[in-house]
Amino acid sequence: MIVPPGPMRNMAKWIKGSPRDLLSEPVRMEFGEKEVKIVHGDFTVISRRVEGSFPNFKDVIPKTAKSSVVIDKEEMVTALTHAMRCTSATQHAVAIEMGKSNVIFRSRGDGRKFERAAKAVVKGKRVSLGLNPDFLLQALKVHDWPTVNLHTDGSAWAFVSGNWTHVIMPVKLGDD
Repeated sequence: MIVPPGPMRNMAKWIKGSPRDLLSEPVRMEFGEKEVKIVHGDFTVISRRVEGSFPNFKDVIPKTAKSSVVIDKEEMVTALTHAMRCTSATQHAVAIEMGKSNVIFRSRGDGRKFERAAKAVVKGKRVSLGLNPDFLLQALKVHDWPTVNLHTDGSAWAFVSGNWTHVIMPVKLGDD
């Protein structure tokens, strides 16, 4: 089952801002034909379920890493945040390019350009892929790792920590 992320983010904000300790209370989920109801303490979220056919998630996770990068998490968050400000509504993408010993973040839109290099440990083939920065930033915000381990097979980015894998599908980088 897939639920749109917006309602889940709202619930997390409400719970975090609650004066009660809701983390110790159980979560109840009820499933309808086209919706899901999630109840946690005083909070209730009803959301539609995302319908459609989706690829097997294991098929989109890079099986082998042609390239990998280890970069400071805060440096990456800062670079992505600044790069995101220079995207446009029609091209909300950031290019991440692997250098010899750094990662270069690039974006442009509406007459603005951004480029920033960050030191990193880079292994393998040099790769450049575009991505929607929102997706990576959302995932980075929920973890307290000091570094980010990115892997790519040239078709998608994955970052891994222990048993946790987050896949970021690339977006096409276009001209302004």
